[in-house]
Amino acid sequence: TQSTWGVTIQEMKMAEKAPSLVRLAVLNLVLFSAFGCLFPFLTAAYEAKGMTKTEIGGVTTCAPFVSFLLSPLWARLADKRKQHRRVLVGSSLVAVLLMFLFPLVAFPSVLALMILYTAVTCPLCPLLDSFVLEALGEHAEMYGKVRVWGAVGVGIAAPVSGFLVDKMDLSVPFAMFGALMTLSATLFYVWLKPCLHTHQAKDSCTTQASDTVESWSTRQVCSKVCSSSQDVCKLSFLVVATFVGMGTSMGSSLSSLFLQDELLADRTFMGLATACTILLELPAFFFAKNIIQTIGLNATIIIAQLAYVLRMCLYCKCVAENSYLFLVAELLHGVTFVGIWSAGVDLMRRYAAIGTEAFNQALFSACFNGLGGGTGSLLAGLLYETYGAYFVFKCAACVVLMSTTLFLCQIIFLGRSGKQTMIQSFASSSLEPLLDKGSSGDEVQAV
Repeated sequence: TQSTWGVTIQEMKMAEKAPSLVRLAVLNLVLFSAFGCLFPFLTAAYEAKGMTKTEIGGVTTCAPFVSFLLSPLWARLADKRKQHRRVLVGSSLVAVLLMFLFPLVAFPSVLALMILYTAVTCPLCPLLDSFVLEALGEHAEMYGKVRVWGAVGVGIAAPVSGFLVDKMDLSVPFAMFGALMTLSATLFYVWLKPCLHTHQAKDSCTTQASDTVESWSTRQVCSKVCSSSQDVCKLSFLVVATFVGMGTSMGSSLSSLFLQDELLADRTFMGLATACTILLELPAFFFAKNIIQTIGLNATIIIAQLAYVLRMCLYCKCVAENSYLFLVAELLHGVTFVGIWSAGVDLMRRYAAIGTEAFNQALFSACFNGLGGGTGSLLAGLLYETYGAYFVFKCAACVVLMSTTLFLCQIIFLGRSGKQTMIQSFASSSLEPLLDKGSSGDEVQAV
């Protein structure tokens, strides 16, 4: 459909949403800049406190498990109470306070500090993603074009932070994190208000509608047809996400130690390595919609996992004399992470019922980053201490190959990822005429 001026109605709708999308893109940029300037150097900060590799593995392991337990709870609470913005602002400000205390505490307190930090900040990314998906509405496949600015933030902040650490000391990343996180909290408070009102209005309308619709509505009938198959597919995909998160965490959680111990890299090289992980992430996020539409969700996830196996193989070939090969391997991060994350967010969006959007995103994040990431960090810490980095990388490749096999089994035995959506769409179109004519419950049940 076209308006008088030759502009499609779809384009007009997207133009109306442009200011909200720009704000959300800036929020992604600032929030992930805060993460990018600090987290590549946390392992070095642990070592500076005299912690062993096993202790470092313990700290990096506990945090993801806390995220696995609490992230869905936070998101469910925000969905139920409609307090998304307050949770985002509060989490950001508490994160600033906790990281301010980090340089002042020793190992046992560091463990408690990082657990508390994770407990209060784990809903940040899932809730921000839910705002992005809400703002996009029916154009949710364009998620990558907003999320790409998070990758830009990490790509800029990490090398700048690494350069300043080499010139000064490890207190610089913590100072940068505090400043950027405070800015994030301010922007969350100022900019997310319109989005929140939209969210509340939508939920209010949904509630009122559900109170007036008869018991046999189209949505209820379709839910009966599709809910069980959707639950099985969602559960199986979350299992796959857990194993992928485990493998990717094994390969990346101690990579900074590998750079220091095996490749003898300085802080500037470490920051450059982080920038290389982002380099292909930018176009991958930007063209995620086109990639998924061209090859499909299933193929995107499979290719992403195979790319990670290749990345681990390149890690195993890295030595101090050819450390540049590590930078080449890091370029594959754009294919691996973006493929899995963009497709995963899209799948969980399709599985989400009204009022559970943030919860579903948090569930995906909890399995991928929490349970999978925590288990991977634990295994990496134990294996690194005993067998070394190269053995850990081989194990990571094997775990991801296993997750690829599991996903192929899901496709074979449960059908394609979009099958449930097609069933629901068909059921809706078939039943709508009957329901519009006021069909009885018996007629609908027969259908």
